[in-house]
Amino acid sequence: MWRRIIFTLALCGIMLIAAMSLPVLGVPRAAPESGSAVQQSPLPTPGLPIPKPLPVVIMSQPNIWSTWLNTSEITVEFEDTVNRQAIAKQLTIEPALKYTLEWQEQTLHIIRKGPLTPDITYHLTIRNVIDHSINSSPAPDFRLALIAPQVVHANSYTSYEQGSEITISFGYRMDRSSVEKALRIEPAAPGILRWSADNSLLTITPDAPLIPNIIYRVYFVGELREQAGYLLPTPESQEFVTQAAIVSS
Repeated sequence: MWRRIIFTLALCGIMLIAAMSLPVLGVPRAAPESGSAVQQSPLPTPGLPIPKPLPVVIMSQPNIWSTWLNTSEITVEFEDTVNRQAIAKQLTIEPALKYTLEWQEQTLHIIRKGPLTPDITYHLTIRNVIDHSINSSPAPDFRLALIAPQVVHANSYTSYEQGSEITISFGYRMDRSSVEKALRIEPAAPGILRWSADNSLLTITPDAPLIPNIIYRVYFVGELREQAGYLLPTPESQEFVTQAAIVSS
């Protein structure tokens, strides 16, 4: 009889000790205070996508701030293959400008399909990319500011070289026939017209020496067009003075 009672009490004690050593349901056991305990990093939440790195721009032409001179195309080169549709949605040009996009491997060609407004700065932005084309430290988003040039460069509109040539420097590749029809010089200075290879520089060699010490006016009447056919605004007339005649003593 006593043996049975003692055995029952011992069994109850063992069960009580075992129950006290178990963790409470839903409550994690505290980590040991020993400094040797290893902290585990939390696991990623199942089902959430791993963020992809942003595309990186490594080169562009023209540079980050320049004149949109004699070009109808901007090129942007990426470091790796990119989502072309996403890049197209993230690209904007302000003020608005018509353009098309063409790809050659990792290089994007932005081709202008409309006229520019001279002296206006156009801002091209590609969002959600990393710009590593200019700065040593990458910059968020790719930004390019391009100044639309004047039709004729005011600082080099005409030049008079030893009474023999007049040069007119344009900011665009020009349609030759429209320029030659619209060009006027007063007093008249008929001569031979020569164009540069890119149709942006016109040199006039008069048939006779220019009149010394006199003001010549150069202007345009009618439509001026780019080589691509886009109509350009008529530039203001410009004047230059020929050299005075050299009188020998």
